[in-house]
Amino acid sequence: MKFRAFVWSLLLLSVSAVQAQSEDFESFRQRLLNDYDAFRQGVLDQYENFLDEAWAGFETFAGDKRSEDPKPTAPPTFKPSDLPTVPSPPQVPTLKPVKLPKVPSVPSVPSSPGVPSIPSTPSVPTRPAAPSSPSSPSVPSVPSVPSVPAAPSVPSSPIAAVPSVPSSPSVPTTPTKPVTPTPTKPAAPASSPIPATPAVPTAPATPIAPVSPEKPAAPITPAPEKPVAPAKPTANTINYNLYGLQLSVPKPAVAPNLTSGAQKEVVAFWKEIKESDTKAIVKSFKDAAVNYRLGDWCSLKAVEKYAEIWAKGNVNAARVMTQFLMMSMGYDLRMASANNEVYLLLPFQQQVYANTFIRIDDNKYYVYPNSMPANSSIYTCRVPADVDCGQTINLVINPAYLLPKKDQAFKVSHADLSIEGNINRNIIDLQQEYPSMDISCYAASIADEDLRQNILSQLRKQLEGKSEMEAANAILHFVQEGFAYKTDGQQFGQGVEKCFFFDELLYFPFCDCEDRSIFFAYLVKEILGLDVLLVGYPGHECTAVALSEAPQRHTSLNYKGKNYYICDPTYMGADVGMCMPKYVNVNPEVEEWY
Repeated sequence: MKFRAFVWSLLLLSVSAVQAQSEDFESFRQRLLNDYDAFRQGVLDQYENFLDEAWAGFETFAGDKRSEDPKPTAPPTFKPSDLPTVPSPPQVPTLKPVKLPKVPSVPSVPSSPGVPSIPSTPSVPTRPAAPSSPSSPSVPSVPSVPSVPAAPSVPSSPIAAVPSVPSSPSVPTTPTKPVTPTPTKPAAPASSPIPATPAVPTAPATPIAPVSPEKPAAPITPAPEKPVAPAKPTANTINYNLYGLQLSVPKPAVAPNLTSGAQKEVVAFWKEIKESDTKAIVKSFKDAAVNYRLGDWCSLKAVEKYAEIWAKGNVNAARVMTQFLMMSMGYDLRMASANNEVYLLLPFQQQVYANTFIRIDDNKYYVYPNSMPANSSIYTCRVPADVDCGQTINLVINPAYLLPKKDQAFKVSHADLSIEGNINRNIIDLQQEYPSMDISCYAASIADEDLRQNILSQLRKQLEGKSEMEAANAILHFVQEGFAYKTDGQQFGQGVEKCFFFDELLYFPFCDCEDRSIFFAYLVKEILGLDVLLVGYPGHECTAVALSEAPQRHTSLNYKGKNYYICDPTYMGADVGMCMPKYVNVNPEVEEWY
């Protein structure tokens, strides 16, 4: 009896200790939340002071162009005479600097069994046609979605290696090795359907740790792995659909009564919003960002649409509300005025093209909406360079969205390879409103993990028994012949330049060189486990793959001590290693995307 009583005492003590630890954790977490809210309030107070000062004029600059060189109006076809008689020495390409977000190291956070760590605000993210800053409290920057190791990409049965044809004596080779996919996280997106047969069930997605923003964000409730049910609408909420999501957000206490875009009226209206209680509104958007993995850009669209519904056609009032809520959520969005109209100034982590911008302290702020001509004047308050107004907007999509499904079937086939399934039209609708970025940013984005795993599963089975070289050629010919070619200008209108996310290649009826390159690069990296570079020539985009053995006659690049062989998804009928004759002697620019 004494022993049993002793055991029960130990159990009770253990339970009490866990409860106490949990309570300590919650109080610690609440303190962080309160500290962060106080910090953001300090940022708003400080920004209000800057708004009261005379606004300065800034010159607008024309948006950068990704390329000045025209693309071919039709894809060239390989001819045997195109082959070089002797392989040329590997060229040394130039690396194009591209800002891709990196996952920071996670600081330790007090935790207890069964108590999750505190995540930070997720990446709360077009198609063409002065006082010192208050110091930020210490907020652990932990991913918004619990980090789960990605499952290794292993085919249902290995692709058996077959002896490859030895290369020319003048080209050093390495022994053929079996095609063994390396465990890796899925990488990157790019998209029209070719009307299809019934969809193939998709493989379950593997949760991916989100890419955290550069600056600290507010600690909030951990994200579920599946979307939660939306809040029920009430008379005191604004209820609307956002890419299939039914959102219900509390109404503001202020009326959209801004009558002018002049500084005095805009500032007075901004202060009126600030003096009202917007905590529940901000919390609703933060929760939606976490629950549905909206990312920075989609979160901006959520706030923008909410403000437009509330403003009932008052564009200036809607933009002031959007700026206030986004700044309250931790973003460095700013207001500007020109010709009695309010604009937003957006700072992006990535290079954005075809969008008017201004420079503030050597940083680009893009005018939104993108309707102002270049060489105009726009006015905004000056903020000292050392003042932290919030984080910049990360446009790379990772982790994948958790948007409701709106299926549209696709089917693509060539020779022995075919894929079919469903794309999510809600994601396509969102992607069509995206700013234009570097090609590698589209490749690095993951919008629909289920779609990708479904495609990989189908192709792995169909490639079983092939050598690395045979499989690489099969994938290359599949992308060359399975998709119809048109330039963006031919498909969307003259002057339009739109790069596709992975998903969009399966939606639009035509695609061009960079779209094919993104799609091919992902398939080769994930199925064959090979390193792939995005390769840019004047007016053309292709890829280079680090094959284990050199093709007999080829064009190659030497990058970071490794040989990569040109693989061109737009050079119809060409095998791996073959380069369009006009680019054989051109040193290209390469982009890393993972």
